[in-house]
Amino acid sequence: MKAALNGVLNLSVLDGWWVEGYSEANGFKIGNGEEYDNLELQDILEAESLYNTLEKEIAPLFYNRNEIGLPEDWIYKMKSTIQMAGMDFSSHRMLMDYTNHFYIKGLKAAAKLDTEDMALVKDVTSWISHMQSHWDKIHIEDVDIEDMSGTLYVGQKFPIKIKVALGDISPGDIEVQIISGRLDSQDQILGFEPLNASQLSNNSNGSYTFAGEVTCTESGRFGITARIIPINENLPHTIKPKMISWW
Repeated sequence: MKAALNGVLNLSVLDGWWVEGYSEANGFKIGNGEEYDNLELQDILEAESLYNTLEKEIAPLFYNRNEIGLPEDWIYKMKSTIQMAGMDFSSHRMLMDYTNHFYIKGLKAAAKLDTEDMALVKDVTSWISHMQSHWDKIHIEDVDIEDMSGTLYVGQKFPIKIKVALGDISPGDIEVQIISGRLDSQDQILGFEPLNASQLSNNSNGSYTFAGEVTCTESGRFGITARIIPINENLPHTIKPKMISWW
């Protein structure tokens, strides 16, 4: 990261900070983040990827000079990596994230809870206990997605219905979220933003149907899944260990 701040282009496997910092505009990658049980095979494949990248991408880019001897495309990447490192991997960004996502929210939540002889604290504590004791009954029964077996197009929309079993938990105490995005080589969805589904119907026996719509935003392999998380307006965040249910 310190090197990137000084315009040094990074070439590495996609792990650690580089899996978050890499883009085609600011550096180079070895492989696509794959993990292999056979470490000897992984060494062979990553070595081949390294040499191919050096020969076919890095060296040509560096030695492709303009009329005054400057590697314009290389310099563009240098500027991009300085911008990326300064914006996303600086102490200033870290402190702002802590402040906006945790400190300020924590102070507001504490002020809200510290009223009326802690009555709200007692309610929230009771709510947490109830959710924890009944969460194991929650599960996603079915996700109905329009057929995605053919060719997908950027901008194409997919209506989705999600049937969930909540048991003794109220639908107002949970959020059903649709997760979608580009798939990596391990079929993991990358860089997703959860989309909240809306309650569509109350079926029976603690079963509910939620609905939403996903838009395919980029080309390549595309995946969709869903999850359930608890939600309480009196807490700054409610995602807790063992209290999240994936499809």
